[in-house]
Amino acid sequence: MVLVYPTGYLHCDCLLRPKPFPSSDLPMGVRGVTHYRVNSELCERVSILPCVHVTWGIEGSGIMVIENREYMMHPGEVTVSLPNMPVKPVCPSGEWEYRHFAVDGPLATSIVTVFGFTPGIQEVGPCPADLFDELQLRIMDVSHEGEVQASVLAYRILARAACLLRRTRKGDDRMQQAVDIMNREWNDPQLTISAIARRVGMNRAAFSRKFRSVTGLSPVAFLQKVRLDSAAILLKQTELPVGEIAFRCGYEDSLYFSRLLRKRYGVSPRQFRAAQ
Repeated sequence: MVLVYPTGYLHCDCLLRPKPFPSSDLPMGVRGVTHYRVNSELCERVSILPCVHVTWGIEGSGIMVIENREYMMHPGEVTVSLPNMPVKPVCPSGEWEYRHFAVDGPLATSIVTVFGFTPGIQEVGPCPADLFDELQLRIMDVSHEGEVQASVLAYRILARAACLLRRTRKGDDRMQQAVDIMNREWNDPQLTISAIARRVGMNRAAFSRKFRSVTGLSPVAFLQKVRLDSAAILLKQTELPVGEIAFRCGYEDSLYFSRLLRKRYGVSPRQFRAAQ
């Protein structure tokens, strides 16, 4: 049998979890795993999905566009985007091979950022093809054990990349400390950007500039993303009142929370819940 790939694809493995949401007892689930080799005829649309995307360059080079910022990827480099960030791959010339997986669940963003990954590009080293191959097998296992094993493999890939990342990364320890603080204490209404800046030994203005340069997001936007992504999971998977969800996600004012969620998703919390 001759395989016919979409225009621009020389090799195309794209496997998705059979169900749209991870099991409720998993902090992080694997939504999909892919292996692509593409050329300059690639014409992908911008995708906006409620997942964390991790893309690992293997051979050749290409551009990953994340929130309208272009990141030129080479072998051994990883790009990361957080949930609902617009993402688009572009191959300007030649051929580009890369592997990718997407994770979701209530702690997906926190787990990825705790490992030290922020939106944008990081140099990490050779892609662990063996782990990606095993992940492709596990994601098609519809049993709960298969779903758990897929999650474990994604965690192992992140851990492998994080070990390599720490060998190459320099000069942003305070920003990683700030990310760790947000990931640990995001549900505390008293956690403010000024307080985080003080804890890492910087004034707010300098901290905000440095944080944006490292992560691609302002600290306010990053903290809101973590909180609202967690709120979205609670709206989808629980029957908790909106006010209770707001408080659990670090917002004492439920009306302010509702305005932020509407700005992010285009609907009210009740409409968001009803649409799921």
